[in-house]
Amino acid sequence: MGEMVESNSWPRVVAQVEAGGKARVNIGGTITDCTAGSVEGARARVIDQVGQTAAQLGRSLHAWMIDPGGQWPVIVRPDGTVEARVSDCLCKGVD
Repeated sequence: MGEMVESNSWPRVVAQVEAGGKARVNIGGTITDCTAGSVEGARARVIDQVGQTAAQLGRSLHAWMIDPGGQWPVIVRPDGTVEARVSDCLCKGVD
């Protein structure tokens, strides 16, 4: 089993990536829009932005990632790495 990751649900982080490569990131009520040439590029920009916020706070953040393939609860670490937030995968959705 992987190592324990200290994370927090504040600020609330929800990111939505559209099929055309547009993305909207909501971090604690601050909304940022970005555009990339593809879904993959938009995902990378979203992860970079959330990772920067995690680094500023000095801890990992819980986030909901939504894209054309579905939605996933994840943990984004300050170094930008992402892992599944398994405890939320089967029973919770995005408000």
